[in-house]
Amino acid sequence: MKTIVKIKLLTDEIGKKRLLDTMEAFNQACDYIAISCFEQQSASKFRIQKLVYHDVREKFGLSAQLTIRAIAKTCDAYKLNKKVKCEFKKHGSITYDPRILTFKGLHDLKYPQVSLTTLDGRRSFNIEIREYFAGRVSRIQGQVDLIHKKGEFYLYATCDMPEDTPISPDDCLGVDLGVKNIAVDNTGKSFSNDKVEACRVKTLKLRSNL
Repeated sequence: MKTIVKIKLLTDEIGKKRLLDTMEAFNQACDYIAISCFEQQSASKFRIQKLVYHDVREKFGLSAQLTIRAIAKTCDAYKLNKKVKCEFKKHGSITYDPRILTFKGLHDLKYPQVSLTTLDGRRSFNIEIREYFAGRVSRIQGQVDLIHKKGEFYLYATCDMPEDTPISPDDCLGVDLGVKNIAVDNTGKSFSNDKVEACRVKTLKLRSNL
């Protein structure tokens, strides 16, 4: 079973600027890559990478893996509609993978941190994990999305949780939904629509009068 954990980054003004600068450069790179996708009419990550990889690194100052992630984001977006050139929000999300993101101290939870690759290299940030998610963070797997929302930064991480114990019911109830009768179950009990219909009529008359 998959579930999403929302993790808040506790950043000062310098940290926020560093992350914003990285986001802006990343999404500018995506806009640049989108031109090649549109001109080539291709969403092939391998093909587009050969065309733009070195230019993107030089123009936007992204690390090797952030460049790969920008290419992947652009190609995935272009697959949705190949008739238009994609455009990306200035502070759109960045998908981080284990090569450019590392969690620290998750088991302790007193001083948890995350290390992220930015334009200024690898930087560590304190993080806040809600108590509700505390037991899940050790199960974080795969890629993590960095989101900017209302002036704050969050990581949305996917956790692979064990399935609940299957329930083996002793009995079951079949229900048939209708109009005249809202429902009729397999025991023969019916649930009339009269009260609901009366409420609808009353509401329509009141709406008309208003």
